[in-house]
Amino acid sequence: VIESSGLTDNLNLAQSLGLQNTNLTISSVYNHCQKNMSVWKVLNLAQTFNLDEHLNLNKYTGDISSEFDKLDVNLSGIVLLDKKGKKTVKDFLNTGVSDLNFTSISKQLSMPLFKKNLHVTAEKLQINSKTAPEPFKTDLNNEAASLKELDSWIQSNMMPNIEILKGNIRNLQANSSHIQVNVNATLSKVDSAQTLLHTKALGIIKSVSITEGFVCISKKNL
Repeated sequence: VIESSGLTDNLNLAQSLGLQNTNLTISSVYNHCQKNMSVWKVLNLAQTFNLDEHLNLNKYTGDISSEFDKLDVNLSGIVLLDKKGKKTVKDFLNTGVSDLNFTSISKQLSMPLFKKNLHVTAEKLQINSKTAPEPFKTDLNNEAASLKELDSWIQSNMMPNIEILKGNIRNLQANSSHIQVNVNATLSKVDSAQTLLHTKALGIIKSVSITEGFVCISKKNL
């Protein structure tokens, strides 16, 4: 109706929209919109804009794959555990840890440091000093004070460290039977990782580099 009225005789819809190689009429656009067709189809944009050409990544990447194939990354200098380190670990197995008499060690650590209690001995010296003449009285009191000071230092410094040592001995005893198995397993895993690093890492680096390169190019151009 609009077109037959003559009001649109001089209206070139495609030219007004800057579209080429397409013929558009108001009626056709209206009818297509009534059918809920996409703008791409309504305006026949495929005739003006070659979407397949612009979505072709090869146009932008060119020979990027072949260039990455030429990538040379030298990983030979990366050593997870050198010979010296392996020797140190293996030497630890030969220290005889698994052959230690842990029962005897624990028994010795549980024994008192002195046959007689220092604090009790100091108290006895003070009692004896009461009936002793000078200068023995002063000497006995000084000795008693020194013994009490020594006993106090032992209780606050040595005894906590001895308890820590006992705990370490218990842990060592609990794990001594598994030390060789665990150490050998660890060395084996290190060797496997080293082999993988030298044989597979370069391929992984190239693959990741190519993928990241394509992604960057895609984001830039799309």
